[in-house]
Amino acid sequence: ALPLPYAQRKRLSDNLFTLSKEMPKLTDECALVLREARERDMWDCAVAELMTQVVVAVFCPEGDDRLEGLRRYLLSLGIAC
Repeated sequence: ALPLPYAQRKRLSDNLFTLSKEMPKLTDECALVLREARERDMWDCAVAELMTQVVVAVFCPEGDDRLEGLRRYLLSLGIAC
């Protein structure tokens, strides 16, 4: 896989941190994971995995086993599912 250019990395980081502010302490945890990933040259993979986890955590309430919250979020972005 090709590494992401700086502008895309910045945009992904900004979006991730904006979403993570919805849950207490999540922003700090995301920052820690990304810092460690950057040191291991694994940032691109880490931000993709974190973004997925944060989106599910923020938009899927407890017990949403069918990920309806994720479906609604993706539909709001114009992604049919």
